[in-house]
Order: sequence, then structure tokens, then C-alpha cells
Amino acid sequence: MSRKILLKQLPTTDPDRILEVEVYYDEGGTSYFTGSVNKRGYYLAVQPVKLDGGFRSITAFSGTKALVEESKRFSARKLQEVALQALHLPVYRTLLNHVLAKGNIRLQDAAPAESRTTALPFPESHASEEQACQPQLQNSPV
Repeated sequence: MSRKILLKQLPTTDPDRILEVEVYYDEGGTSYFTGSVNKRGYYLAVQPVKLDGGFRSITAFSGTKALVEESKRFSARKLQEVALQALHLPVYRTLLNHVLAKGNIRLQDAAPAESRTTALPFPESHASEEQACQPQLQNSPV
């Protein structure tokens, strides 16, 4: 199972560029690029991506991420739970606005919520189980 879920692809005014919003699990440790220590857990990330034919191009340090929930180990079910909640967190709007301002990017339409969204079915559960498993999310400053 992949340790990341693509939540949205937001079209921009540049037809060759989109913003990807994803949730992923990071094992933590020292980042060799920034020198900082990343905590182990689930992250929400927003990254501009340039599309050229069948190729994708990503510029280093053009996106941003925030820790949504610390976790000692990976769980596919927990990743699904975090993905279901991620777009409703205040940190999502903060990350999106930061990337838009930093890259001087404008979204194609004024309502990003109506863009293409990946369906995220909850694996083999009932409504009562979903309620019982609601994650306690922690916001991380950007």
C-alpha cells in the first residue's frame, strides 16, 4: 500500500501548471535539505506541479507541508482517516494560500472546492466505526 494519497489537483490560470494536495506518512528524522528534524507522522502537503506532455516537473522548495498528526508507526487505515479530514482543517487553507503567494500562482476558478477530487472510500466499515475512529488532529504551524 502506498504511504500517500493524492486528495486534489487544483487547476491554475497557467494551463501547464496544477497544485497537488496530498496526505502522506513520513518516518521522520533529519532532513538533509533543510537541516531540521521532521517528526514522524501524517503530513498535509501542497505542491505546484508543471505538466509538459507526459512529464511532471516539480521545483524544489516550491511547496509546503504541515504535520497533521504524530504517529509512531504507519497505518493504512489511519492514513485514510487523516485524508478524509485533511481538507476541512484550517491548516489546509493556510498551506494553499502560502503556496499561491510564494509562487505568484492564481487558481483557475474562485471555488477550489469544486475541482477534481479523488474519492476516498472508508475501508470496510460501518458508520458507527467511522465515528468511533475520528482522529484527534493536531495543527502544526507553517
